[in-house]
Amino acid sequence: MPKVKPGGSVSPGVRRYGTKSRYTTEELERILSDIKCGKISQREASKLYNIPRNTLRNKLLGQHNKKVGRPTIFSKEEELFFIQHILYLSDEGIPISLFDVRCVVKCYLDTQNRKVQQFKGNMPGWDWSQSFLERHKAALKQRLETNISRRRAQVNEETLNEFFNNFEGEVSEVSACNIYNYDETGFHDNPSRRKLLFRRSCRHPERIRNSTKSCYTVVFCGSADGNFIPPYVIMKGTQKWSDWVYGAPEGTRLNTSKSGWIDNKVFDDWFEYHFLPIAKTKPGKIILIGDNMSAHLSIYTLKLAAENDVRLLFFPPNSTHLLQPLDVAYFSSLKTYWRQVLSSWRETKGGKKVVALPKAVFCQLLKATLEKGQETGCNNLRKGFECSGLNPVNRDKVLQKLPMYARTTDEVREDVGNEFRKYIESVRTNDLSAVHRARKFCLPVRAGKSVSVEEVEAYYANKETEEKQKMTSKGRGGARTRGGRLKSSSVRTQGGRLQSRNDSCSL
Repeated sequence: MPKVKPGGSVSPGVRRYGTKSRYTTEELERILSDIKCGKISQREASKLYNIPRNTLRNKLLGQHNKKVGRPTIFSKEEELFFIQHILYLSDEGIPISLFDVRCVVKCYLDTQNRKVQQFKGNMPGWDWSQSFLERHKAALKQRLETNISRRRAQVNEETLNEFFNNFEGEVSEVSACNIYNYDETGFHDNPSRRKLLFRRSCRHPERIRNSTKSCYTVVFCGSADGNFIPPYVIMKGTQKWSDWVYGAPEGTRLNTSKSGWIDNKVFDDWFEYHFLPIAKTKPGKIILIGDNMSAHLSIYTLKLAAENDVRLLFFPPNSTHLLQPLDVAYFSSLKTYWRQVLSSWRETKGGKKVVALPKAVFCQLLKATLEKGQETGCNNLRKGFECSGLNPVNRDKVLQKLPMYARTTDEVREDVGNEFRKYIESVRTNDLSAVHRARKFCLPVRAGKSVSVEEVEAYYANKETEEKQKMTSKGRGGARTRGGRLKSSSVRTQGGRLQSRNDSCSL
């Protein structure tokens, strides 16, 4: 081991193994140029830049110009071959790890009938992979992956171009204040995790604080000029109580559903009693755009929209991470503020006692969250519309975000090596370019195009006919309730009153 002085420097005459040179190639060339021009002597340069004088002399005489260290196992052309195909796999959305590279290299050596003594069983070791990565750090770098579903990966350039072709015709001559985007999001009872101090030997760092998996749904809606309409809160249950909206943001409306998430009945109520009163105050055509979800498509809502000059548009399936302004630029910061507010409340006396977040407290915390992000919320919404290419309309803003495998490209290049080709076929399935329409998205909707009532009615009529034919072929009758009567869409409350679709409370 080298002897280290109290100041931290290594004793002279002791070689520091495993360290790199204190100078770069560019710095050495500049120093040699100064010596040749007579600006500085070899001795002065050696002391000033801490470079051995023999090194300077050898470089000036043109000696020892070869690369330092043992020669690489593979030639420069072979390593360039590996780099090209590693980058190709990364562009295709199927990146590989260093271990995968070692396996491919072993197969390559076995195919060439080459035996490398430095590799045990022709399998490159961990040291070789690190050296390989260091030699090509300008082209390669290890990064943490972000997994996306195959359906989301199927969103390609053709899909987005079709959406924008329809969208441009719908929003022409429509002002920014009349273009709205809506979406629902969940607020979980799970405070943020922080790095805290624990005993070094602690294997399971824990903190005593209540948290549950409960979640409250809130529908947000805002225009392209950065103005929000009040939130719409959805809670799980059948009854509604006035204290649930106590301390809520002004104009908040509350509704319930059996699942706690949005459904057709809740969406109809939101559109008719929460969105339309605000939309009627705006002159001209209104554009309301949201994600392609069956709960957002209702004949009742479409009739109301047609009567009030509101056009409902939908994004392509699995494309909200690229096109939905609320997802792109607003929800992330809002959830950060929510976790901060929830964490602070959990430190209070009331927050320590209860296990689950009470419904009567949620709206108060929601108000504190919105006030915390009020300064940046409107600007984030405007930026969301801009980054999504919706206002002003600019499809290039979205197309440039697509990864290489989602863009219009040719077939697999001819120079792809056989071993990498085998790797693609055996380990991964290269079918990301094949777009399969999922069942739940078989709605009469064209992305970026408004929907008419007649199209939806015809769709549901055909669907009902097909279901009856299937039941008839099985020899069964239609679904019946007890007593042979059809179930009513209304829900009878404890007081005997029927609770209809329009029965929701607001603040």
